[in-house]
Amino acid sequence: MEIVDPCVDPRLVPDGSLPRILNTPDHTCLDLPAIITPKRAVITRWRLTPDERARLLAGDDIYLTIWGLPIRPVHLAVGVCDWTQT
Repeated sequence: MEIVDPCVDPRLVPDGSLPRILNTPDHTCLDLPAIITPKRAVITRWRLTPDERARLLAGDDIYLTIWGLPIRPVHLAVGVCDWTQT
Protein backbone atom coordinates (compact mmCIF):
# COMPACT_ATOMS: atom_id res chain seq x y z
CA MET A 1 0.00 0.00 0.00
CA GLU A 2 1.02 3.55 -0.62
CA ILE A 3 0.62 6.32 1.95
CA VAL A 4 -1.37 9.23 0.50
CA ASP A 5 -1.75 12.73 1.91
CA PRO A 6 -5.13 12.58 3.69
CA CYS A 7 -6.45 15.85 2.27
CA VAL A 8 -10.20 15.73 2.75
CA ASP A 9 -13.03 18.19 2.44
CA PRO A 10 -12.85 20.37 5.59
CA ARG A 11 -16.60 19.87 6.06
CA LEU A 12 -15.91 16.17 6.79
CA VAL A 13 -13.64 16.77 9.80
CA PRO A 14 -14.42 18.55 13.08
CA ASP A 15 -13.44 22.20 13.48
CA GLY A 16 -9.97 22.42 14.94
CA SER A 17 -8.60 19.37 13.08
CA LEU A 18 -4.96 19.82 12.08
CA PRO A 19 -2.63 18.17 9.56
CA ARG A 20 0.42 16.49 11.10
CA ILE A 21 3.32 14.30 10.06
CA LEU A 22 3.58 11.39 12.50
CA ASN A 23 6.66 9.28 13.21
CA THR A 24 8.28 7.37 16.05
CA PRO A 25 10.50 9.31 18.49
CA ASP A 26 13.63 7.81 16.91
CA HIS A 27 12.33 8.23 13.32
CA THR A 28 12.73 4.52 12.51
CA CYS A 29 9.51 4.51 10.45
CA LEU A 30 8.37 6.34 7.35
CA ASP A 31 6.65 9.67 7.91
CA LEU A 32 2.88 9.27 8.10
CA PRO A 33 0.79 12.24 6.93
CA ALA A 34 -2.33 12.46 9.07
CA ILE A 35 -5.13 14.69 10.24
CA ILE A 36 -5.60 14.88 14.01
CA THR A 37 -9.08 15.81 15.24
CA PRO A 38 -9.70 17.67 18.51
CA LYS A 39 -10.76 14.37 20.14
CA ARG A 40 -7.41 12.88 18.99
CA ALA A 41 -8.77 10.68 16.21
CA VAL A 42 -5.99 10.10 13.66
CA ILE A 43 -7.08 10.03 10.01
CA THR A 44 -4.71 8.53 7.45
CA ARG A 45 -5.21 7.63 3.79
CA TRP A 46 -3.86 4.64 1.88
CA ARG A 47 -3.95 3.61 -1.78
CA LEU A 48 -3.87 -0.05 -2.77
CA THR A 49 -1.41 -1.17 -5.44
CA PRO A 50 -2.84 -2.85 -8.57
CA ASP A 51 -1.61 -6.21 -7.22
CA GLU A 52 -3.37 -5.64 -3.88
CA ARG A 53 -6.59 -4.68 -5.68
CA ALA A 54 -6.42 -7.87 -7.75
CA ARG A 55 -5.79 -9.97 -4.64
CA LEU A 56 -8.83 -8.45 -2.91
CA LEU A 57 -10.98 -9.15 -5.96
CA ALA A 58 -9.68 -12.73 -5.89
CA GLY A 59 -10.89 -13.09 -2.31
CA ASP A 60 -7.83 -12.27 -0.17
CA ASP A 61 -8.59 -10.73 3.21
CA ILE A 62 -7.33 -7.49 4.76
CA TYR A 63 -5.39 -7.77 8.02
CA LEU A 64 -4.92 -4.94 10.50
CA THR A 65 -1.94 -5.27 12.85
CA ILE A 66 -1.91 -3.13 15.98
CA TRP A 67 1.31 -2.96 17.97
CA GLY A 68 0.78 -2.35 21.64
CA LEU A 69 -1.94 -2.70 24.18
CA PRO A 70 -4.48 -1.63 25.21
CA ILE A 71 -6.13 -1.77 21.81
CA ARG A 72 -7.85 1.44 20.85
CA PRO A 73 -10.90 1.44 18.57
CA VAL A 74 -10.06 1.53 14.86
CA HIS A 75 -12.14 2.17 11.74
CA LEU A 76 -11.43 1.02 8.18
CA ALA A 77 -13.43 2.53 5.33
CA VAL A 78 -13.43 2.54 1.55
CA GLY A 79 -13.60 6.11 0.34
CA VAL A 80 -14.10 9.23 2.42
CA CYS A 81 -16.54 9.32 5.29
CA ASP A 82 -17.84 11.96 7.69
CA TRP A 83 -15.43 12.25 10.62
CA THR A 84 -17.21 15.21 12.22
CA GLN A 85 -18.69 12.95 14.90
CA THR A 86 -15.30 11.51 15.97
